[in-house]
Amino acid sequence: MEKNAQRVFATGAALFVLVASVYLLTSAGRFANYDAETMFGVTRSLYSRGSLEVEGCSQIPRSLQCVQGVDGRYYSGYGVVTSIVALPFLAVGTFVGQSAGLDSNLVGAAFVAFMNSFIGALACALFFFWAVRSGYSERASLLATLLLAFATPLWFHSTKEFYSEPLFTLFLLGSFAALRAGVSRRSAAIAGVLFGLAVGTRVFGLMYLPILIVYAYLVSPVGSASGGSRMARASWFSIAVVACLIVWGALNVSRFGSPFRTGYHVVLPSASALFANPPLVGLKQILFDGEVGLVWFSPLVFLLPATWPRFHREHPIESFACIAVVGSSLIFFAAYSYWHGGWSYGPRLLSPILPFLIFPLMPLLGALPDRRNQRVHQLVARFAPFVILGALAVQVIGIVPPYSRHYYLKPVYETSSQYSWRSKSALIDNAVAFPSSISYVARARRDRAQPAPMNSGRRSMTTAADSSGVRGADRYLLSLPNSVNQFAPDIWWLKAAALGARWVKILPLVMVICLSAFVAAVRVRKAT
Repeated sequence: MEKNAQRVFATGAALFVLVASVYLLTSAGRFANYDAETMFGVTRSLYSRGSLEVEGCSQIPRSLQCVQGVDGRYYSGYGVVTSIVALPFLAVGTFVGQSAGLDSNLVGAAFVAFMNSFIGALACALFFFWAVRSGYSERASLLATLLLAFATPLWFHSTKEFYSEPLFTLFLLGSFAALRAGVSRRSAAIAGVLFGLAVGTRVFGLMYLPILIVYAYLVSPVGSASGGSRMARASWFSIAVVACLIVWGALNVSRFGSPFRTGYHVVLPSASALFANPPLVGLKQILFDGEVGLVWFSPLVFLLPATWPRFHREHPIESFACIAVVGSSLIFFAAYSYWHGGWSYGPRLLSPILPFLIFPLMPLLGALPDRRNQRVHQLVARFAPFVILGALAVQVIGIVPPYSRHYYLKPVYETSSQYSWRSKSALIDNAVAFPSSISYVARARRDRAQPAPMNSGRRSMTTAADSSGVRGADRYLLSLPNSVNQFAPDIWWLKAAALGARWVKILPLVMVICLSAFVAAVRVRKAT
């Protein structure tokens, strides 16, 4: 039993290294929206002054970026846990920058931008452990984890921006995994702390509290004293959650004067303001919108009708958890006023439910076919590889071209009948931009290698290298500051190469990461 546990842990560790390596290789290493910059501002303030006050903040009406507190200072309305977790990354990045004689502020920000690559990989590892502890084979759990890592928008959200969703997903998965990992009160208390941290990351996570309390009760052992054991674990879980909520409430009192004021009160002061979207219209939007619709950016959901019945028969408790988490999320965000979630490639607000949509696919990945519906199993098994390849392609299309270009160009698209069709879908727009983004590095380096004639009007390193090669609506992007960010691949080392960095300085680090991924992949392959 101990050897088996060690093997599972070793596989999970290798899986973490593999996913983290790929995420690091495809990370943007930069911030491109106000949410990320605001949370980073809190991290920087904590690091430099030990304060939650946002540095250089000016209040914007109905905005979470800068909320005035009872002491007259300005604070972020976002959860503080993400900013706190980023502190070690900022500290290490600042130290590296100072030691190497580089801009410590820039290097520190880059390290924070890389944080979610590790967070997303750790979330995948916890998903693997949860699946194994729930009774699935190591092989099936591993394959499902790889689908979660590379065939869902978790890849995008873990490599672009400084979003809070990957960290929230980590804590939420950690809560379920901890409850499944043991039968003691201690494991229940750990799960409660993890969920409390999730709420400190995203306050909306409170809607999952009843689900986790019921889950804590159901996964406890059944025996002569099962009722007491179940109630004890559910109680310890609840106590740990309440302890965390008290901390967050006290923090809210110190900043905004009330435990129930989180910062969102300036934007959503009432329930009617919070749920202003017609639910049926909202459900259509969060599922089928061209920019954040779950169906388009997570095609694996098309396999769920064929796999969930068997999943429910074999693992009814986990099925309950998945149905409850997915169902409550769809209901909440369908009515939520800001259902879109801002600039994003795929569903940002719904990204924490992705593991709960992948879990029901387990029967498809197991070694044993469904004896009740062998013909259905064979049909799905033949169809599934194409869906998986399509899902992988969707993620790659979102990883390489900069997603922000779609939102910058959207007003241009909407005023031109020639490009109006591109305004409705970030997926299609990124697919159109994919070839030019891939070839941009070679074109930029070739252009820089040629001596520039006097008064040629050639742009500087921070803008597009060859403006004469830019056609159509894309010419608008040339007017943006640092417009290279809208043309080059949104991958840190490729962009560095496009800006003129020498390959001899870039490739050693890239090769080290690639080697780590290769070694981890070999170890993971043995487990399958």
